Amino acid sequence: MARAPHFRTPFRVADGAPVEIEQDTPAEFGQCITAVLRTPEESLLDKPAFGRPDEAFAQEVPNPDAVVYLSAVERWEPRARVMGEAFVQEEIKRIVVRQEGQ
Repeated sequence: MARAPHFRTPFRVADGAPVEIEQDTPAEFGQCITAVLRTPEESLLDKPAFGRPDEAFAQEVPNPDAVVYLSAVERWEPRARVMGEAFVQEEIKRIVVRQEGQ
C-alpha cells in the first residue's frame, strides 16, 4: 500500500521536519474526530460549516445528550460510526466511536 502521510495536528516540527501521520491508521482516525470536536462552526474561513456547533453563542440550553456532537462527527468523519452514547458530565464531553470494519 502506498504511503499517504498527512501533517499531524496540532502541527509540529521535530528534527527540522514536520511530523506526519499515516492516513487510515487509528491515530489519524482519532485525529480527524478530534478536529471535528475542537473546531467550532464558522471558525474556518474556507469551510465555515465544518466542525461542531459553537456553544458560546447558543440560543438554547446545551443538549445534555450531546446529540449535536454525534451529528457533527457522523457528518464530517464518514469512517466513524457512533457507538454507545454521548453525554456531558462536569463540562467533559465523551463520545465513543469506532472505525468502520473494526
